[in-house]
Amino acid sequence: AELVKLHDERWRGKGDRGVFADGIFAGFHRDLLNLPGTKGSVHLAVLTLDDERVAVLYLMVYRGECHFYQSGINPAVTPNISPGILAHYLAIEWTIKQGFSAYDFMKGGAEKSYKQDFCRAGVKLYNYTMLRPRVRVFFRYAILTLCIAFSRIRARLGRRCPA
Repeated sequence: AELVKLHDERWRGKGDRGVFADGIFAGFHRDLLNLPGTKGSVHLAVLTLDDERVAVLYLMVYRGECHFYQSGINPAVTPNISPGILAHYLAIEWTIKQGFSAYDFMKGGAEKSYKQDFCRAGVKLYNYTMLRPRVRVFFRYAILTLCIAFSRIRARLGRRCPA
């Protein structure tokens, strides 16, 4: 609940909606976090300052690697160091102590983001999409592809896209 609250507050402050605003998405992850079989595979790392939660990281462990999936950062807290950066630093320390082989920021964020400040190398990602041979599916995919391309163009121009 705290992850979703902080995530949504931060994005609303930017005039946008966070990913958890989608009820199906939020419900899926709420259920995932509560599944008995995910114990040890899904973690919420919480950073507190003076008994106030200032950052929550949603981490997933798979095949000996820790993957950062999502975060919630309290937008009202402005210490000398970013709560998100500090939370990642501590999560990386925890990852090392657990004996995991990597802390993966995964894809996301702007072309130049804080993630690059932590990493010296990246991994090339590939997308594969399989579609049923139906006209309706083709048009949905075409519209999605155009929306993604439009968002990338607007981002390169330095403008925000509407939600």
